[in-house]
Amino acid sequence: MKRCVKRIAACGALVMATAGVARALTDAPTLVERIRYIGTVSYSRIVVDLSGPAEYRVVPVLAEGSSGPADRLVIDVAGAKIGPEAREPLEVGDEMIRGIRTGQHTLETARIVLDLARDVEARAFVLPDPYRLVIDLTGKGRRQAPATAPVTSTSSTSSTSRSHSPRSSRSERPSANLPSKAEPVPPPVATAGPRFRVVIDPGHGGKDPGARGWRGLEEKDVVLAVSKLLAERLRADGIEVAMTRGDDRFLALEERTGFANAQGADLFISVHANASTNPGLRGVEIYYLNNTDNRGTLRLAAMENNLHWDPHDPKLQSAIPDLSYILSDLRQTYKVEESKQLAEQLQRAVVSRLGADYERVDDLGVKEGPFYVLVGAYMPCVLVEVSFLTNALDGARLSTAEYRSALADGIHEGIRRYIAQTKLAKTL
Repeated sequence: MKRCVKRIAACGALVMATAGVARALTDAPTLVERIRYIGTVSYSRIVVDLSGPAEYRVVPVLAEGSSGPADRLVIDVAGAKIGPEAREPLEVGDEMIRGIRTGQHTLETARIVLDLARDVEARAFVLPDPYRLVIDLTGKGRRQAPATAPVTSTSSTSSTSRSHSPRSSRSERPSANLPSKAEPVPPPVATAGPRFRVVIDPGHGGKDPGARGWRGLEEKDVVLAVSKLLAERLRADGIEVAMTRGDDRFLALEERTGFANAQGADLFISVHANASTNPGLRGVEIYYLNNTDNRGTLRLAAMENNLHWDPHDPKLQSAIPDLSYILSDLRQTYKVEESKQLAEQLQRAVVSRLGADYERVDDLGVKEGPFYVLVGAYMPCVLVEVSFLTNALDGARLSTAEYRSALADGIHEGIRRYIAQTKLAKTL
């Protein structure tokens, strides 16, 4: 099953991009179930929730008689119908998008129209299980930090009308699943040089507990506790911090990096706790985004990607390795080398800090992995697996405030080292 990312220059003459996803052998059409949105003055992410695989194309369209930038993007989803929850237009009204409309273009083609408020570049890719089409928009020119908090919405969008201007929305509401209530970014503390902003992402949450381990300990609770401690330490340094979630709520994977992009973050740290069918496995490991054929990493990625996967089902081979098609076109924006350097600094610092107070801390190293939560980030990003919930020693330690505090200390020190390394490199 082949998927790919396409970058669309939404200006000048009409440009078309297509990306194919093998359609299921079924008579039932794929439904456009819902449209979600997060954005600021310089970045927007639109997520189209689909009931199954589908082919799509993204076409920038100029206003009639215009030679300037496109005034709308048209996304056609072949073999699809507009679902009942996606039939109302959504007025956005920010500096990127005026509104989002949908309609049944033909009997077998669902159409989504993004009415643009400025000249943009667009990038689109598909994530599976559940299927969702992600469209990222960035304003032409240099990306700037957002002047205000991200605007988030969920739409029941659609109209059968294909007029060029958005209709008034009868239903516009914040999404319960988008990080619209994430911890606010505090006013920056006066420091030398430009502000530095870190987005911390406590993995899982809400209906998704993540891994379960020692005495029923749940990953979502452990990583939220560690993340809050880390945020305190970073803020004490004058670093701006935002958290994708500050309580026990569910967030889709693509919403987490979307939030980081909208925040104009300099770093994205996704915090997780590990699990294994081997109860003897313990230690700390940190991942940056890349493809791999390592079976252990693929099993972990399937779990962290929320794939409904049976270890004996060949679906894993057909789904996760396809990330290579996404990565091939993300190289221009995804900070590969910087993410690797960040992972190395974090790994050394965390293992060193834990080793100062605890025996038998295994250093499992820095690794590459196809983790969807890191896909589409515009900044260096890593996934930190703090320890194994399924190991008796690691699990018992993760249940204590002292161990969680030591983990936060280590991640904090790794971030400080990375920032210092980056500043030094800029002076050479």
